[in-house]
Amino acid sequence: MENLQGLRGFAACCLLFRHAIHEVQVNTDLAFDPHEPHFTIGIDLFFVLSGFIMVYTAQKLFGQKGAWKTFMLRRIIRIVPLYWFYTCVFGLIALLVPQILASIDLLTLSGFVKSLFFIPYENADGYMKPFFDLGWTLNYEMFFYTVFAVFIFLRMPWMIIALSAFFLTGYMLRSFGISDDIFFMFYTRPLVMEFMFGAWIGFLFINDIRLPAFMRIPCYALCVCLFGLIMFPDLIGGMNHYGGKAMLIASCFVACLTLPRGAESQKLPKWLKNIGDSSYTIYLSHPFALGAVTQGVILLGLQNTLSPWFVFALCIGVAIIGGYIAYLIIEKPMTRGLKHLIVKRQQTGSADIS
Repeated sequence: MENLQGLRGFAACCLLFRHAIHEVQVNTDLAFDPHEPHFTIGIDLFFVLSGFIMVYTAQKLFGQKGAWKTFMLRRIIRIVPLYWFYTCVFGLIALLVPQILASIDLLTLSGFVKSLFFIPYENADGYMKPFFDLGWTLNYEMFFYTVFAVFIFLRMPWMIIALSAFFLTGYMLRSFGISDDIFFMFYTRPLVMEFMFGAWIGFLFINDIRLPAFMRIPCYALCVCLFGLIMFPDLIGGMNHYGGKAMLIASCFVACLTLPRGAESQKLPKWLKNIGDSSYTIYLSHPFALGAVTQGVILLGLQNTLSPWFVFALCIGVAIIGGYIAYLIIEKPMTRGLKHLIVKRQQTGSADIS
């Protein structure tokens, strides 16, 4: 659905804006202190979208024997190779030009390996983040995929119920202070509920529990209002990062763009669809683009010449255009090639068996 691709692009841009603001503030001498909207909503949107998309794309696998293998193989092909690629690129930069990285003290062999295999660990700064720190969200994604795969043998209604019971139980145990184990605390954070909300929206969509077509315009209008809350969170007393308000807003976005009848046929401008298609690459590659721009400004001695807003806009443009180009020349061929290889091996295996 193009509207969800557009929402993925919006989520990626939210995080890009937040990190670009930080990059200009911290890594250059430019005085840049704009009003900072709640751009971390991009993470919440990604998690709710993930829950919806998993249910929607796996609907034919529910209750099928061996479905977990098919499901996990698809997700691994989609997520892992590109993440490994950018983690290795980041590792090379850390080895070759460590002076440009503020987090070089986090580079250890143990941390690098744990990062590659989505194993959370407490880094030198005391945060549960991998060496390539954007990967903390992918630790949650892989956790969700694993839980999803465990329950996929069930029929859809029971699967959604089991999934919800699992996440709710973890959240309740955390609330009661059952354990202070770092893994337990990491995987029972409230934001894991966003996967569950997305899964329920997907369940409603697949089972045709929809809003009337005339609700499309009011729902789109609500999305505009929600965008206003992101830009001016003080209107509702502020929003904590990945808190309840952000969770509700992200869920409303996904529901408003999927549940009204006819929403799935909504067409988007090609440029917005392209950003959505390349959102995963934009997410993983944008730190490199932002670093290149700000380091370039410093090397050229333009800190006191350029407007900080110009540098900010340049960061955004380079990250989006560079991300789309990287999507075309890296992500797309890599994913297509792996899918072709897997299908070919499966066909060969079937021929050998017969």
